[in-house]
Amino acid sequence: MMRLLDAGRFRRMRRAWLLLGGKSVIVANGAALSASPSSPSSASRAGDDAAAADMLPMMQSALLDAAGEVSVLKSEVSALHEELRESQADVWRLKRQLLQNAARG
Repeated sequence: MMRLLDAGRFRRMRRAWLLLGGKSVIVANGAALSASPSSPSSASRAGDDAAAADMLPMMQSALLDAAGEVSVLKSEVSALHEELRESQADVWRLKRQLLQNAARG
């Protein structure tokens, strides 16, 4: 099942990315954002650094959310894998029965 970022969360993460100077950041949906940051003045950069530090708790929260989503997805994949194995066993059983019936009949 595909989970999408809501628009507000995406905007907050994009803003944090821009505040970090456009450096590559892995976001919750697994996409990597990257760009060549321009060389801002040191005063501007200091303001950006302070803003980025303010965004750190939000980014940590987003990473924890993403880790939780990954855990849920891993569980779902495991369950689907088990269903697939059971279905494959059913297919092989039915195929064996068809071959036996064809040989008899």
